[in-house]
Formats: sequence, structure tokens, C-alpha cells
Amino acid sequence: MHAGSGPVIRVGALVAVAWGGGTNRPSGGSYWIELECRVPDVAPIHDFDAFQQRVARRLLERYDHRELTATDLVPQAFLREVVRDFSAEVAEQGFELLSVTMRDPRMWSLTIPA
Repeated sequence: MHAGSGPVIRVGALVAVAWGGGTNRPSGGSYWIELECRVPDVAPIHDFDAFQQRVARRLLERYDHRELTATDLVPQAFLREVVRDFSAEVAEQGFELLSVTMRDPRMWSLTIPA
């Protein structure tokens, strides 16, 4: 990735996730998964719109109604997977992935750097 000076945007989607057994994990439910990205200085506005739509669609395709198993362990591991899944794709579009956030609208939020 490259250091940029363009504006920062947040794009995401609400996905349903079921967490496998264990007592130290949040229960299943709907979570907002959000990517914080730096926009290239020269990005036309239509590229920004297409990028937002593509990211939201891919988040839903990849994670909606997914059951996470014990190997996923904790939300941090899940977010690291999102970073792995999206880093290259975001870079291919000329954007810079800065962080990924998982938010439970009812009680908590977790952000990790990309």
C-alpha cells in the first residue's frame, strides 16, 4: 500500500454472523463490517460510487449468514480475515485500506489496523 493524502471514507455492510460455541465470544447476530479507506487524490466520483457498491456487495457475498467456528476464535481473528480478503482488492482499485471495524449495534465495536 502507499501513503496517500486523499480523503478517508468508510464503506461497509450489515451482515448476519453466527458464532460457534464458547463462552468468551459474542453471540450471533447482525454486525456492521466497515472498511476505512483512503481515496486516491485523482479518483473520479463515479469510481468512488462503484467502489462503495462493490465493497458492500463483496462483504455480503463473503460474510452474510456465515457461521464462524471455534477456529475463528474471536472477533479479532475474523477482522484479520477481512483485512486479508480485502487488502489486495482495495489496492487494485487504487484505494488504501486503513482499518476494519466490526460493530455490534447493541453493545460493542472493535477496530483493527490493516
